[in-house]
Amino acid sequence: DVEIEDYYPTFLDMVKNVLDGNMESTSYEDTLREMFGIHAYVAFTLDKVVSYAVRQ
Repeated sequence: DVEIEDYYPTFLDMVKNVLDGNMESTSYEDTLREMFGIHAYVAFTLDKVVSYAVRQ
């Protein structure tokens, strides 16, 4: 479990891990869902946005 005050740094680490291929997207989404509940949908797309921006 992640403490509430650690959500942001944990989230950033998870995005980095997904982009680096060190974390499965299903694990990423499941963990975000546990942390943020129904509001996690915004973070679900962040890895995709960063990935597309880097390709441009």
